Amino acid sequence: MNPVPAPQRPSPALPNYWDGFHVHVNPPEHVAVPSIGIEEEYVLVNRDSREVFSGACQVIPEAQERFSSASVHRDLMQSVVECVTNHRNGLPDAAEQLSTYRATISQLARKHNADVTATGTHPFSKATDQVNYSDSPHYIRLVDQWPHIMRTLATFGMHVHIGFNGIQDANRRIQLMNAVRTYLPMTVAMSANSPFWEGSDTGYACWRLNVFRQLPRTYIPEPQKDYASFREHVRQLSEFGLIGGEKDLWWLIRPSVYETIESRIADMPITAGETMGIASFLQGVSYHLLKQDELHYLPTSQIDENVYQAQRYGLTARFVDWQAQKAVTMMDAIQYTVETIRPALKELGTERYVDDMMLLLKTEGTGADRQRKIFKNTGDLKAVVDYLIEQGQKPVQR
Repeated sequence: MNPVPAPQRPSPALPNYWDGFHVHVNPPEHVAVPSIGIEEEYVLVNRDSREVFSGACQVIPEAQERFSSASVHRDLMQSVVECVTNHRNGLPDAAEQLSTYRATISQLARKHNADVTATGTHPFSKATDQVNYSDSPHYIRLVDQWPHIMRTLATFGMHVHIGFNGIQDANRRIQLMNAVRTYLPMTVAMSANSPFWEGSDTGYACWRLNVFRQLPRTYIPEPQKDYASFREHVRQLSEFGLIGGEKDLWWLIRPSVYETIESRIADMPITAGETMGIASFLQGVSYHLLKQDELHYLPTSQIDENVYQAQRYGLTARFVDWQAQKAVTMMDAIQYTVETIRPALKELGTERYVDDMMLLLKTEGTGADRQRKIFKNTGDLKAVVDYLIEQGQKPVQR
């Protein structure tokens, strides 16, 4: 099974050849290790009711005193505290940062009769019960454009930034983004952690994307020809007044303003260990691809079929190998990919994070599986929130 399928076409002996499906590149003799940055969105809940607590405006200033304003941010909803690792550092530093963030934000939240959860959606709070920020021109503009969506956008994710540590070729970033798109369905399945919505079991492993994708430009982009074409697309959207800037492109993977590739498709994982496993997987995939002399791109329509399967069924979904014209389970596709990139993981020193995540997925399932198990055993969605609070405080295993 080939997890990176591509249409079979003649391979012209031309450097940097583009036909929309594959590109020939000239990788440098020494490929720099991609840097990694992680954004996690923590959800505050009231300690008594377990409902969402819109008190981030109280917690964030105290957290910024402990860390910095560059490390702790607010989001659209006042129930969210966003923490960011230093994307110039390696994953071992990120592991320590994430464990510290989770412990510290929880400690600060308890001063305000709140706890911290890590999930893609709250199991039972009404989306409309959450409070938007009203003092930010950016958020005011968004709420004015899409009032109902923005007032119900109660979803929480984890973003991974892949950087290049000295690689200045913007076209190389575009090429890598095009190729990494194929792995996004696996990322959805591994991170799936949003089975409940407003007190109901949705039947999905990842419901969050269904809510998020009500907004425009929240899709997987088609392969981009080069960086100049990407910038021209941004210019046109800006000129017609459709976006306020590059950051209004909410693609599920995008070139970011920080000169990274940003994957935005993952649910917020329950534990920091799972976050590390997913981030290590994406870093390993990127490092592996950067060493290849030919990159294959799939049409978005084919990737989206696999994304939907991952959203609905998680690890038991069908993953279509479009080149071989056969389907395997999502778990088999993930396992095959892990073995393919294992040399890269060993070189990066991150193999243990991926292996720990794979063991958890095989023995206990995804976050969605574990949430459902708690509810099945207790019949109480508050018990699910209790589980999320408890598990979210587990530090990354060294």
